Amino acid sequence: MVKSDRERINDNLAMQCTPLSIGVPLWDLANLYWNKINEPFILWKITANGSVIGYVENGKLVKLLNAWPDYEDLATNFEDSKAYLVSVINSLTDTADRIKVLVYSSDKKINISEIKLDETMEFISLPVIQDVPVKYHEAYALACSEGPSINLLPFEKIQSTKKVQSLWYSTFLWLRRGALGIGISAVVLALLLLGIGVFKNTKNNDLAEIHKQVELVKLLTAKRDSLKSEIKRTGKLSGKESIVTSLLSDLQTIYPEGMWSDEIDINKTEKGWEVITIAFAKSTGLLGIFMNNVHKTKGFSDIRMVYSEQILLRGEKVIKCRIECLWRGVLEGDRK
Repeated sequence: MVKSDRERINDNLAMQCTPLSIGVPLWDLANLYWNKINEPFILWKITANGSVIGYVENGKLVKLLNAWPDYEDLATNFEDSKAYLVSVINSLTDTADRIKVLVYSSDKKINISEIKLDETMEFISLPVIQDVPVKYHEAYALACSEGPSINLLPFEKIQSTKKVQSLWYSTFLWLRRGALGIGISAVVLALLLLGIGVFKNTKNNDLAEIHKQVELVKLLTAKRDSLKSEIKRTGKLSGKESIVTSLLSDLQTIYPEGMWSDEIDINKTEKGWEVITIAFAKSTGLLGIFMNNVHKTKGFSDIRMVYSEQILLRGEKVIKCRIECLWRGVLEGDRK
């Protein structure tokens, strides 16, 4: 069998069979290309239905994003698509170094010289796989995969489990502290009672005064504990209000004209304040301006655009997007 015969069989098979796989998009293809490149790169898969963009580092796909630009967008609306894609790729890499970009398509040949987005990105040709045409690279990567099964547990279940674990851990810490406090109080009270017994046998005349002192100590201790609890509670509320006010002040300054927030979710985490924003923009170019504003604002980190899609809002076409980031509480008094 010659090479032309093998290719003819492959073409006929592709028309009759469709390979399917349950897994993370680009996961196996990223591993295949990593073995050829051995340095961090962006893998961009483009189809007639949109794009999937991932960041590959140390042989693993560490970040992934579904995007709307497809073949037609690159051909008819290149400038808006370019601004959006540059902001997306920058949010995935979080690095100022020049990053390599691989563009893959299984059903259309891509001329990388026509889609260069930015000087900070080096568009390179796809690695050569012996006897495997480019359009079969993804199927070949799936066939070669020997990795573990993916975790199909829904994201909401994972998050709720983490919250329950965090609640139980916090409860355990407070119970342990309470038990320690009760133990210390019990020791102190036992010592006081022992002292009272000694003085009762030796100084009956001073027993009444000792009882008064014990009651006074208990009363003052109770007042002190109550005051400390009130101060701690008031301080936490005041600090949280100051941080949230400062965060909302930042968010008001980073939205360009023509873009607005529909929903903001703020959660306290170990790393800082997790901010999840659902926003609308009148054009895709505003998304790039917004992402740049967030990167420049002090206190924000781990900025990523989870998705963006075009929808119809009150009869007008707008871009809906979800942006997630961490904010580490820069108060107004700490700004320069």
